Amino acid sequence: YNNGLYNKLAQKGQLSQQENFLILHRQNIVLEELYFFPPGYQVVIAPGTEIILRKAAGIISYSPLSLSGEVDNRITITGEAGAYGLVVLNVDQPSVIQNADIQGLSAVNHRSWSLTGSITFYESEVSISDSTFRSTESEDLLNIIRSNFKITNSTFEDSASDMVDIDFG
Repeated sequence: YNNGLYNKLAQKGQLSQQENFLILHRQNIVLEELYFFPPGYQVVIAPGTEIILRKAAGIISYSPLSLSGEVDNRITITGEAGAYGLVVLNVDQPSVIQNADIQGLSAVNHRSWSLTGSITFYESEVSISDSTFRSTESEDLLNIIRSNFKITNSTFEDSASDMVDIDFG
């Protein structure tokens, strides 16, 4: 993964590793490039964390994501113009998005790799609850491909095309 970016975030106290957990701590975090999480970890974004994606920033994870906010301490991910989104690929443990507000993301279009979803789960189980997704410029706000999923009490709004696209689900 991005050792340089990991070191930058770790030096600021924004990211730490505890055994196989990579933890983004409750802070305002600004990413300005694609960040790759390797397989073999659990990526935890702490309640109250606000992530701002700028330029061609985005998160691509080969490990499950745990965005487990709280009712009064939600997780916020906001993309500014040109920012990419979230991609979870080939993960054998479920990801969780709970009490999160995600907006302004776009699909990853990096080198020869182009996706249609601002948030994509490919062969990666996900459970989404009590979350809000809005304002995307991509074809799909949420794209779930060949994955088990559960979506409850969540809102999808203001998408350029499909709010939710399930392929081979």
